[in-house]
Amino acid sequence: MKKTRKIFIILIVVFCFAIISAQSYAYKNDQSKQNGISYASWWSGQYSSADSDTSLENLALTGATWISLIVTCYQTDANSTEMDCTFEKTPTTSDLVHVINKAHELGLKVMLKPHIDLLDDNWRGTIGNSFTDENQWTAWFASYQEFIENYANLATDNNVDQLCVGTELVGTTHRESNWRAIIQRVRDIYQGPILYASNHSGEEVSISFWDALDYIGIDGYYPLTNEYNPDISQLNEAWVPHIATLNTLYVNWNKPIIFTEIGYLSSDGTNIAPYDYNNNAAIDLQEQADCYLSFFQNIYNQPWFHGVFWWYWSFDPNTGGIENSDYTPYGKPAEKILELINNVGANAYKQGYNDSLINCGPPPTAKLITPDSNTSVSNPITYTWESVLISDYYRIWVNDSTGNKVGSWFSAEECGCANSEDNCFIAPLELLDSGNAEWWIQTWNPYGYGKWSEGNNFSVSD
Repeated sequence: MKKTRKIFIILIVVFCFAIISAQSYAYKNDQSKQNGISYASWWSGQYSSADSDTSLENLALTGATWISLIVTCYQTDANSTEMDCTFEKTPTTSDLVHVINKAHELGLKVMLKPHIDLLDDNWRGTIGNSFTDENQWTAWFASYQEFIENYANLATDNNVDQLCVGTELVGTTHRESNWRAIIQRVRDIYQGPILYASNHSGEEVSISFWDALDYIGIDGYYPLTNEYNPDISQLNEAWVPHIATLNTLYVNWNKPIIFTEIGYLSSDGTNIAPYDYNNNAAIDLQEQADCYLSFFQNIYNQPWFHGVFWWYWSFDPNTGGIENSDYTPYGKPAEKILELINNVGANAYKQGYNDSLINCGPPPTAKLITPDSNTSVSNPITYTWESVLISDYYRIWVNDSTGNKVGSWFSAEECGCANSEDNCFIAPLELLDSGNAEWWIQTWNPYGYGKWSEGNNFSVSD
């Protein structure tokens, strides 16, 4: 684990952990699904930095299998027909290649997701709404084709695993023939799977060219409840009409659906309008975590669901934590839910949790394995116990025939069981005197200390 991440978590991260009933959480962690996170920077040079490498390594620790690599070019306003990728705000080709290579080195697959934004800060979905003649449309699509061809070539040259050909261009997608021409031109250049990232709540059901793509993509910031503090059951109920819409979409087109973006601020009321990045309400880590959990409970097992890219993870490894109200899950309860989904899957409830809630509290008690009463061991001694998924640290206490010999704390990483269902083990440096001995384990996370385990007696031979 990188030093930046360890210090960050030890000093400031207070997390909750997803605890889900066997009935609602008994799905297979299907690696064919795209368990992804959007990786973003809005300035040249940042992707090529050492900080970015560290941040990607931290992202990989969540167990994600994909990233969506964001690169943004610009046009002046919604009426402009020219796009510019030379602004200092746009990551360079070398920046993108650096991230692609680093992600592949970490075992992450890459979806390249080029965006068009407006310099006047209006939404890209308004592009084309005020065009008054065919010449404007011809000019805009010619510019867009040049823009997307550039990134299709980059994707081909650098073994990118998937390409998104457009994002939330709501004001343009009624132009079916133009988009089919764009898609065909991309396929002439790039041989991998492609998709379009439609906007939620309308565009996804109005597009008539889904058959030309490999997947239906949706930036799924669907409004959920009108409540500032909804519980899980309210959030689950709010997904029902959206699921019906997506079921129909899947049946109509027979295409798997990928959430090319979805995310929630860690602020109060984020579920009401998840797309509203200007929500300035108080920090609410619990609501963000609840929204993540509700998504997985309701969407992951749908027959049409093929993947998700959570919005978003910054190139900066210090962006996140409990004082951050932005979308990033890093250093927040939501990150622990991602780790649970990505690393544990159907065995998430193996330790007996069954209340379908998020448990924001100290970790449970550890269960010791060896050495035990049937064991006679010699130095050095390795101690083994069952991992406790929400414990960051373990304290091992060992008494031998002369009194206390070991009383040290070890991180879950040092014990080989961070975010894992593997057993923990450690071999402290202290040597025990021969004779009878006993050992215990105590758990800890930032919410407090778990209870001491029952002791295991064993004997130490010369």
